[in-house]
Amino acid sequence: MRMNSPRCLFGSASLGERAILVGGCDLEGNILSSAKMYNSETQTWKILPSINKPRKMSSGVFMDGKFYVIGGIGGPDSKLSTYGEEFYLETETWTKIPNMSPAGAAATRENDRLASVRRGPWLS
Repeated sequence: MRMNSPRCLFGSASLGERAILVGGCDLEGNILSSAKMYNSETQTWKILPSINKPRKMSSGVFMDGKFYVIGGIGGPDSKLSTYGEEFYLETETWTKIPNMSPAGAAATRENDRLASVRRGPWLS
């Protein structure tokens, strides 16, 4: 089933029939804060509440019945994100988790390298 708007460089993970996609970039290169959940049993997309700040190139994982998005870059200056976010499926709310990664010199060099990536695989 196609999404209503394509995106690339998103964080995602699946658990059973559910897959959650968070952030990424749209066709114009804007960094997104939107989140969607796909249900493979019903073949439907559901719009979820947005994460706190836009991010691209993040990682997603399900753990202990919750979805986590960590890492990535975002904001107007494309800085490395140093916090994660936890999504509670039951209440459909996001909670910010501070200090998930150091923003030291090595992270800045990696951020510069990652920020140069323009396009990636698209999901539409």
